[in-house]
Amino acid sequence: HPCLHNCDKAGTRAHGHEARRWLVLERADEPSGGAALLACNLGAQPVAVPVPAAGRQWRRALWSGDAAFGGAGGPPQPPAALDATAHGEVDLGPWQAGLYLNEPHPNGALAP
Repeated sequence: HPCLHNCDKAGTRAHGHEARRWLVLERADEPSGGAALLACNLGAQPVAVPVPAAGRQWRRALWSGDAAFGGAGGPPQPPAALDATAHGEVDLGPWQAGLYLNEPHPNGALAP
């Protein structure tokens, strides 16, 4: 995915909450229109991480709690997709992360 391997720091934003122990990283790639959103729980308790939809449809590409990555696979499980029109939350268990991607259409236009 272009936004994960380009070296342009201008398309990167980060915000977090120290007391609630969460971090959100957003990464965009201007030429392709693709974007990535990483929600992280940096604490020992489950947390609802607020994520901006930013007018994009997001699909979950990776969840560290999945059994395929050595996780328990149990609740809470973050949503498979995030809506483009509203700010939402990603529920994450202790020490978990979820990576969401927004793919551009083949013609270069952003996916709705």
